[in-house]
Amino acid sequence: MEHYGFKVFWSDEDGGYIATCPDFPGLSAFGESENDALAEGKAALRLFLESLQAEGKRAPKATTVQKQRRPPRRAVDRPAVAA
Repeated sequence: MEHYGFKVFWSDEDGGYIATCPDFPGLSAFGESENDALAEGKAALRLFLESLQAEGKRAPKATTVQKQRRPPRRAVDRPAVAA
């Protein structure tokens, strides 16, 4: 499965957190916590992708990354220490 990204935000109107997947504009999920909303969003996405596969359709390529990765550390020039 591709690594689709999610946005999770608080909704005053719904009184909870909402997770959306930008690659699938109609997909959203509710949760009482950020983690709950994200878990529900992933479950909804998994079911949607399974239904696409059952219909013989291909899912779009992911345009967002689910986890942000830290850039690799760069070597830092340090002055030599005299003994």
